[in-house]
Amino acid sequence: MRNLQVDRIQHHFVETFGVTVAATVAPGASGPVIEVAPADLANNEGFAVSVRIGWRTIEVDFRPGRYAGDFIALLGRSATARRTALAFFEGINRSGGRLRLVINGVELNPLDVNAWPTVPWKNLEIRAWSHPLVPEELGQQQIEREVMRWGGSVFGAILALAGVDEAVESEEEWPSEPEGSRTTGLINRYERSPVNRAACIAALGATCRACGFDFGAVYGDAAEGFIHVHHVTPVSQLGAGYRVDPVRDLVPVCPNCHAFIHLREPPYTVQEVRMILHARRT
Repeated sequence: MRNLQVDRIQHHFVETFGVTVAATVAPGASGPVIEVAPADLANNEGFAVSVRIGWRTIEVDFRPGRYAGDFIALLGRSATARRTALAFFEGINRSGGRLRLVINGVELNPLDVNAWPTVPWKNLEIRAWSHPLVPEELGQQQIEREVMRWGGSVFGAILALAGVDEAVESEEEWPSEPEGSRTTGLINRYERSPVNRAACIAALGATCRACGFDFGAVYGDAAEGFIHVHHVTPVSQLGAGYRVDPVRDLVPVCPNCHAFIHLREPPYTVQEVRMILHARRT
C-alpha cells in the first residue's frame, strides 16, 4: 500500500469545506481505501466518503451511518441545496468521471436535478468513479490529489444537500421536526462552511474566466486548483435570505483580475475585463 499522507488529505478537506473531519487509510483488496467523515457527527448517525484506489480507477462511495435516517431525511430539502450539489456532480462529469445516483431506491440521472424527488429521502446512494487512469504510474502526491479531487466532489455534494451555507427555506420546507431537534442541529453545525466556493470551482474549474490564468499550469502541483471566487452581484446588493447559486452567481477569477474588478464601483464585469485585456493585446 502506498504511504499516503492522511494528514495532508485531512487538511485539504478542512481547508476546502471549513469542517473538521477525520480521515483514515487502510489496505483494500486492490489498493488503499481512504475514508473521510465529519468529526462532529456520530459515526452511526452521520456519513463517510470512501475512496478506493483500484486498478485503472478511483471509486468513491457515500456511506451513511447505520442510524443515519434522520440525516438522510434532511438532504435535498431546498432547490438551492439541490442546485449546489448539482454543481459538484457537473464538475465530476466535466472531469470525465462517471456517477450513479439512487434516491429512494430509484436510479436517477445525477445531472437532471428536476428528476430528483421532492419528497423526503429515505435512502441515498452516490457512487463516482474516475476516467481510466493507472494509479501504479502516479506518484504519491498525485494519488493524494486524485483522492482529494474525486472524494472532495462527493463530500461537497453531501454537505450541499444538507443545506450548508444556507438556512432552510421555509417556503420549500417539508414537514419538519420540532425546532431544536437533533436533526436540525446536523445542518447548523455547517452553517459557515465555504461549500458554495468549492461547488463553483468544481463546476467551472480553477482557470480565471477573465484572463485564462491557471495557477497549476504556471506554478505546478503546489498551486493546483487555487483560484479566487468572485460574486457576480456584490454581496452588499443581495437581498436578505438570498440563496447563492454557485454556477450562476459565482465565477472563478485570478487574484489580479479580482483586484481589478473591484477598482471601480460598481465593479467591472468579467466580460468587461476580457474586453479590456483583448484591447490591450491588440
